[in-house]
Amino acid sequence: MTRERGSRPPGPGTSWTGWVATCSPPRPPSLPDTASTPGGAITGQGGTRLTAVAFTDDPDLPAVDTPNGRASFLRVVGITDAELEEMKGTSTAQVLARLADHDPLLTTNPER
Repeated sequence: MTRERGSRPPGPGTSWTGWVATCSPPRPPSLPDTASTPGGAITGQGGTRLTAVAFTDDPDLPAVDTPNGRASFLRVVGITDAELEEMKGTSTAQVLARLADHDPLLTTNPER
């Protein structure tokens, strides 16, 4: 799901999993402004096709219960404009699963 302009991020006790954020140059992506138009590199510089990020549960860090509540860890995955469009037509989870076939850790590589 893509966050719509003016919508609120998930609140306490909810998950960012499945959300997609995009950014426009020259500023790097930031969670408070995930509704910008795609087109800028997530690195803040040229040389990459990654223009948006998706959030998913971190496969290496399981959720933990603490005295202050449950803590979940997320992985931020850099995605291209084409992958963003594919997510809009299918789902974030489906596209990330396809990407995980090639890289199970979903490493953000600006060179891809």
